[in-house]
Amino acid sequence: MRKKAYESINICFSTDDNYAKYLAVAIVSLLQSKEKTSYYHIYIVSQISHKNKSLILNVANQHSNNKIEFVALSSSEKKGYTRHGTLALARLMLPELLQDIDRVIWLDVDTLVLGDLKELFQTDFHSNAILGVAHHPFNYYENYLKECFDPTYHGKAISSGVMLMNLKKLRETKLLSQCLSFIDKFKNAAFMADQDAINVVCQHMIGFLKPEYNVTTVDYQMNNLVTKKARIVHFDGFFKPWLDYSLHPATRQYLTIAKFSNICIRLKPTTLNQRLKHSLLWKISKFVNYLPLCSTLYTLYLHQQYKALIKRSHLLQAIASD
Repeated sequence: MRKKAYESINICFSTDDNYAKYLAVAIVSLLQSKEKTSYYHIYIVSQISHKNKSLILNVANQHSNNKIEFVALSSSEKKGYTRHGTLALARLMLPELLQDIDRVIWLDVDTLVLGDLKELFQTDFHSNAILGVAHHPFNYYENYLKECFDPTYHGKAISSGVMLMNLKKLRETKLLSQCLSFIDKFKNAAFMADQDAINVVCQHMIGFLKPEYNVTTVDYQMNNLVTKKARIVHFDGFFKPWLDYSLHPATRQYLTIAKFSNICIRLKPTTLNQRLKHSLLWKISKFVNYLPLCSTLYTLYLHQQYKALIKRSHLLQAIASD
């Protein structure tokens, strides 16, 4: 069946002043990588200064066929749900914030876009409300969702950092309103907040995108082949390109884009313990697919991490119920 043609490709981010410069880099990569004929309508759910708005508009104006639209939150929408803050949960409010459109690509600010997104935007939803890339090949995250929030959970989780969202269907089903209720119920016990909520509440209406649309740190750590054809790099986890110690292979490309776009990125310092821990983890994970010992150590590390996460979540839920 022939895909429907759209006049513009809708893309949405959220940010505050702390992340505005990182968003500017993401937008430059987005506009540098698009085809000349693609028109991007970029929505930014934000609470940022006039100075940072000007920065974003200036970098966008250096490229053709795009529109930047800042979306403000109402006073009621600014209510904080958890330690993650309202802006971190902005993707759950998109059906109401973006009433005039029916589909949108959501991108986290810690992304680097390396290809045109027309094909992604035109992906068929079939009967799904949200499309994303499977979280990673291990099932520890799914076990965390099942043990902490829903004993009947049996889905395959997605990363919420890159999603294609069917806003029309989400309005009709009110699924994202249920996600906000989920977060309000579990509060800090839901450590990944919106991602936990989306995967549990929407589990029967989640579909999957090609893995090259959300190539994560784990993919690079494990030398997965998808890194060779990445369309969107997602700097999830510790290895952010704006830290003074990032082993991520795409860090240099990220900082080069920032430099030539006159976006001043001051690298944030890390502690010696952080450097040693993550350096060792990176080295072990690089050989997971080749050395049985490394595979065992990495699997044990993930098991312990999620075991601790489940324990802390149960403890917080028990405290909240008292």
